[in-house]
Formats: sequence, structure tokens, C-alpha cells
Amino acid sequence: MKKTAALVALLAIFLFGCGSDVGDTEILSSAYRDKYDYYDANVQIMMESMELDAQEADDAFGVLAEAGINEEISNIIQMSNGRGQTYYRIWWGADYSTSVEVYVLDGVVAKICSGEDILYDAEGDWDEKKDDATQQVNGNSEASTELSTQPTDSTLTSDTSTESGEIHVRSLTSPIKRGHTAYMEISGTPGEEYNITVHYASSISKAADLVPKTADENGHVTWQWKVGSRTAAGTYKIIVVGGGDTLETVFIVTE
Repeated sequence: MKKTAALVALLAIFLFGCGSDVGDTEILSSAYRDKYDYYDANVQIMMESMELDAQEADDAFGVLAEAGINEEISNIIQMSNGRGQTYYRIWWGADYSTSVEVYVLDGVVAKICSGEDILYDAEGDWDEKKDDATQQVNGNSEASTELSTQPTDSTLTSDTSTESGEIHVRSLTSPIKRGHTAYMEISGTPGEEYNITVHYASSISKAADLVPKTADENGHVTWQWKVGSRTAAGTYKIIVVGGGDTLETVFIVTE
């Protein structure tokens, strides 16, 4: 009898301990859940990709909804711009056609931008806080190097990158873990068609999105592709051709 009681007590302690460990990872009950059928999915991906706890993700959901993110999130990638500021690019909708840049400070959404447009600014004095946000954003997602909107050769992050004519790298996920989704954005000439090829050690990527695309009114073109889970770690070449110009750069795949 004493042995049975001891076992019951140990089991109770174990269950109690496990419950307390996962409490901050469970999606909280929220008024948003009844209003938005994609609440659970969006909170879950924010917790996983932005390393937010349940309450932080719930709060972030409300801020994003206020800023106009009104569909299920498709993907989140941690990136950094030409000034070394870290942020998350968030896409929503099935076609990945819409995205915003989300800056997070101490688990709280500090600013949301869409290009040059500021959709949300928590304090209104972002210039004083952006460097702190860079240091505070945590995450093991692959980082990306994003160049300024009008890059020059001196802003390139790789000595092996070359730019000719009007094609410039605006952003590129590198380094990136194999099995993850890479993202590249270039600026070129509005209305021109651009073709991309991603060269691995023994083959060219056949990813569905790596097709010729026409630059938008701002001259921007974006591509996304999944790096194969069996791709060997290393440095690989990307070539973009269009408008009579050629861009050659590299990205790094890690294990």
C-alpha cells in the first residue's frame, strides 16, 4: 500500500511539472478566436517562427489584424535590412502575393511596414528604438540579407556577387538551412521579364516558383523556392537574366 501511494505521489508530481513546463506554449483562450477562423493557425506559426509565447502571439495577432493582415499567414522568414536591423517578413494568402515587414522588440510588435508605408508604429519614435529591436529579436530561423532599396556595389554582402546594368538584389535568404524556404527579391526595369536559375552542385533547381516573371511597376520581382532536405551544405550560385542585363550572386546552405 505504501509503495502504491508513493508511486501515485510521484506520478502527480511528474504530471504537475510537465503541465507547468508547457503552459507558455499553449494557445490561450482569446476573443479573437471567435471572430477569426484562422486565429489558431496564425498564432501557432508566430509562436514557432518568431519564438513568441502564447500571450505575446495573441497580442501580436491583434496588432496584425489591426494593420490589415486578415487572412491565414502563409510564411514567416526572419530577415535583416541593409542597416543591420532584424525583422520578420510575413506573407498571407494562398498566392504569397502580399507581405509586410514586422519589427519586434522584447516580444512585442513595435512596427509594421509595407515598403515605404508604415502600417503600425507602437511608439511613434521608431528611429530611437530600431537598433534595440535589432538586438532583441530572437529566432533560429535562417537570416536574410536585404540590401537598401537603391543598392550600390559597395552594399553587396558577398564578394562573389556581381551586378550589371539595372538588376540589383533587394533581399536574399542566406545562409539558409536545407529543407527551408528561400526568398529572393530583385529590382530591375518595370515591365521587363526576368529569368532566374539556382545552381546546386550537380543540378539546377526545378522548384515550381523559379519561372520567368515580369517586374512590377516598381521594377521588383520575387521568387521563393524550397531548398531540398538532402542538399549538401555549401555555397551555390544564382543567376538572374532580363532586360539585357545579368546578375550573378551566391547563397549559402547550412545543415
